[in-house]
Amino acid sequence: MGARYLSAVGLSLLVYDRLTHLDEEVADVWSDLRRNKWLKAMFLCGRLSAEAYMVYCAAVMGGFSNALDQKDCRRYIIIGPLLLKVSAINAEGVVICRLWSLWDDSRRVKCAIGAMAIIVVLTVVVATVLEVLQLPEFTIAADFLKSRQCLFNFPGQASILSMVVEASVFLAWDVFIVIIFTASTLGTPYQCSRDILVQFKRDGGRYFICLCSSVHVFLLYDFWQGFSGPSVLSLMPESSIELAKTWNIG
Repeated sequence: MGARYLSAVGLSLLVYDRLTHLDEEVADVWSDLRRNKWLKAMFLCGRLSAEAYMVYCAAVMGGFSNALDQKDCRRYIIIGPLLLKVSAINAEGVVICRLWSLWDDSRRVKCAIGAMAIIVVLTVVVATVLEVLQLPEFTIAADFLKSRQCLFNFPGQASILSMVVEASVFLAWDVFIVIIFTASTLGTPYQCSRDILVQFKRDGGRYFICLCSSVHVFLLYDFWQGFSGPSVLSLMPESSIELAKTWNIG
């Protein structure tokens, strides 16, 4: 009960802080969005999708329901990733628009940005469809670590090949963005370090770093899980993966 209470309080504070500071973030990092309402709406949609994902995970997977069954687990494995990817696509859309505006004078760079964006979107769509069709059959509800949880059975590399490919594309996209941001920031000669940092902040560098740091945790996990062989793990973050791997699901 104490863990549930702390989870509810922590989630409420997190959601409140993120929503109350939304306009400050837009004004600080994406100042140009004030003149582009549809971009601001995209940014807001991505933020709200992230909040909806956290609330859904806490309500369904955080131990609030003692009657967790197979249908709940299979519903979670579909709805959870969909909300997360809607949030990611909206956030990446703002990044793409910002990068596009930085290189108005270079048609080649704009074509490269557009091509990478198309590859990322198509990969996300195809991977999502494959995950919705394949992953629910590997999810079960069972009692584990004194609570009712959803356990995901990884039968091997083939079952999560789409996740590994998607992670690889996102990793390539992030490296591409780093190169574009660096080229834009260092494009003007005779700049001191302070001017470079100010321009990097103006171009959305801080937002990009925060986005990458959170996403790369999942990317590394996908790579590790994809090549570690058959295993069983809990979808609840507070459960130990190593304990789940050694648990016999019968």
